[in-house]
Amino acid sequence: MEYTVQYGDTLWEIAEKFLANPTRWREIARLNWLRDPDILLIGQRLQLPAGAKLPPVAQLRIVQQQQPLLSLGTPAEQRPATAVPARAFLFVLADEINPFTRTVVRKVVFPKHLQDNPELLKRILDPERYGFSPRDPLSKVSLGRHVLGRTDSKYISAGERPLGSPRIEAPRFWIDIEKVRRSGGIIHEADEIARDLERIAAKAKDAKFLHYIEDIRHRSLIIDKEVVIEGWVPAAAVKGATAMALTRGLQVVQGVGIVMSAYDLGRAGVQSHQQGSVRPIAAESIRQVGGWASAIVGLKLGAATGGLFGIETGPGAVVTAAVGGLIGGVAGYFSFDWIADYIHEN
Repeated sequence: MEYTVQYGDTLWEIAEKFLANPTRWREIARLNWLRDPDILLIGQRLQLPAGAKLPPVAQLRIVQQQQPLLSLGTPAEQRPATAVPARAFLFVLADEINPFTRTVVRKVVFPKHLQDNPELLKRILDPERYGFSPRDPLSKVSLGRHVLGRTDSKYISAGERPLGSPRIEAPRFWIDIEKVRRSGGIIHEADEIARDLERIAAKAKDAKFLHYIEDIRHRSLIIDKEVVIEGWVPAAAVKGATAMALTRGLQVVQGVGIVMSAYDLGRAGVQSHQQGSVRPIAAESIRQVGGWASAIVGLKLGAATGGLFGIETGPGAVVTAAVGGLIGGVAGYFSFDWIADYIHEN
């Protein structure tokens, strides 16, 4: 006997209607080679086991009004058929795995006085390849003097605002603070800037200069939310607008993948509770851990592969790392799925 799935059907209800025993839902699943008995598609044709009988209309009405009962081994998470589902494996990782990594923004102004030095100009305007270097790494100019305009210093200015200083119209570059610290750079925060400006103001006697200091303090700490970096900023810590947009987009996809993994683990947890067995949650944990661990390995391999072809920074590096993570994650998930199916088939 054959049955066409209708809106709201579950295997539990179908077994109760046609086999007079809801716990025989597994027979229907096995007979139709259903990999995931929780998913039924509207219009799907199911072969029913021998002995299935069409119940009287009166009995059908009663069954339709009743809620499915749960017992040990019942598919508690069977979802009524409502639409054709699509499953995606979103094991995508941006090169910044943590989406909350702190960044600051530096705007690069075209230095007109360097027009006759194209090599130096290229280095300044392409920080994704060359990084940021202070004008004089050995300078004795203090932090406060740098903020007041002495750029012949060992410092580099940036801002905490997400889009950089609103006072400056220039290309934006995002700097990863943790990567700067790992490379030996020192980050000077607003309180340090304020203290050094106060030190300079305490020694000043000219009223105009004091007014100038107060004006710069307001611009630096209130308008720009300035942060000053002492030392060199490596290219690996710098992203332009395109690379940052790609990174943030991939992190959104990464978040969706994490939510999907959490949903799968939650559903497996409910199945373990209903069946009184750790097998469903153990098997799903193996799949998810295998997928995400492989994604991290793939991310590193993708970045390394890009490096072999000279793609070490910029948008290309983001893409190669993401592709590596996706390939590694999907391959890892299905490899570990094969192992997990020996514990509990999903």
